[in-house]
Amino acid sequence: MTQHSGAGTVFESQKFTDFPSMKEALIARKIDATFMIAPLAMKLASDGVPVKIVYLGHRDGSALVVRKDSPIQTFTDLKGKTVAIPSRFSNQNLLMARMMKKNGMQPGDITL
Repeated sequence: MTQHSGAGTVFESQKFTDFPSMKEALIARKIDATFMIAPLAMKLASDGVPVKIVYLGHRDGSALVVRKDSPIQTFTDLKGKTVAIPSRFSNQNLLMARMMKKNGMQPGDITL
């Protein structure tokens, strides 16, 4: 474990070499927060671990694409449509949920 300081903030960092030990440290409250890829955080939540994502730091450059001749012009035009995502534990799934909420849509309004 190492200590870091800057701009009046002091924190300790700890290196983990595998996901299971990081998961156990979080469950046991040995750490207060951890950076991990969103799919792993979503997996923890689906396994019943009481976690929440408070910051999405990674932007992987994903784009929501439709055919050039599609009548879909805006996100809300996707209502009633089917959108492919890599997996239910993907950043894209998080983004779709966020965008549906932002646009007043319900989770079932778009089939993922």
